[in-house]
Amino acid sequence: LIKFIKHAKHYNMEIIPLVQTFGHMEYALKLKEFAHLRENSQQPAAICPSNNMSIVLITNMLTQIIKLHTPIMPLKHIHIGCDEVYNFNECPLCRTRFLDKNTLFMGHVQKVSEIVRELSPHTKVLIWSDMILRNKKPEKYTLFDNIEPVWWHYSSDFREWSHAVAYNLHLQFNEIWIASAFKGADGFSAAIPNIRSRFSNNVEWMKLIFNYRFGGENKVYNFKGIILTGWSRYSHMSIQCELLPIAMPSLLLNLMLITTLKKGIQDDLTQTDICEFFNKYLKTDFENIFQTLPSKDNKCTFEETKLHKEFDEVFNFEPIDICLQELRTTEMFLS
Repeated sequence: LIKFIKHAKHYNMEIIPLVQTFGHMEYALKLKEFAHLRENSQQPAAICPSNNMSIVLITNMLTQIIKLHTPIMPLKHIHIGCDEVYNFNECPLCRTRFLDKNTLFMGHVQKVSEIVRELSPHTKVLIWSDMILRNKKPEKYTLFDNIEPVWWHYSSDFREWSHAVAYNLHLQFNEIWIASAFKGADGFSAAIPNIRSRFSNNVEWMKLIFNYRFGGENKVYNFKGIILTGWSRYSHMSIQCELLPIAMPSLLLNLMLITTLKKGIQDDLTQTDICEFFNKYLKTDFENIFQTLPSKDNKCTFEETKLHKEFDEVFNFEPIDICLQELRTTEMFLS
């Protein structure tokens, strides 16, 4: 891991660790020694925010991560998760505090952000936005000047998301991010990503934030960055889905989309059909690069060829070869 961090520094790549600190904590709460920290004794997903020992565990985890990175490349950002916390404010410790869910949630987030501030004063804290957006009464979180929410959405249907949602986040926080998906969002047992859905998801995000203004204002609101998520399982207890090798075409395509738009285009993106956009701006470069990816006739040629052959015998790359062949047919790519 230290070698990986050093390589990232060499290539001027920033690493943003993700450490779940509220929900999705099965990796710790499934263990006997931490089971007493569960919000619900029968479910290992969420940690109890009212148990003092929960903060001890979270502090230890964050300390390990931050201390590992700091001597090599101090963290500019760290992600503390906090998404999809479905079961909380249920245990006796929480209920005796007589707090509503939003107050309890943001109180826990504040504690965790202060831990990060003490360990690494210049590190910004990222959190997923879904629990914040559940609060129907947006407020300016003046105490959370080091927190930056990441507004995530992985489908191409943006009917429930609007500029008003983004505006509310901008009112509450100094900086916000967005997050799309290039893989891991097409079914918990999917073998390959739906490349059209992944492309459409990123196009719709770009349409939403492109030259974004609210109402009649002249001010253009900025987004600090976009995170192309690539999930390998829906939860800790789920099976793996859409492994990285088969998702490389999707990653390539969506990175090309974002970099192309960053350079600027002549067309009005909000009025442009995705197929027309692909054919006009991405098709040639995508096909040229895509031809270098492994196929049935051009298999992986890394040094340990014997190892690759053994994997081929066990896992059978035939479905991957078929998928790549289909993707190489442009008409099928976005049909």
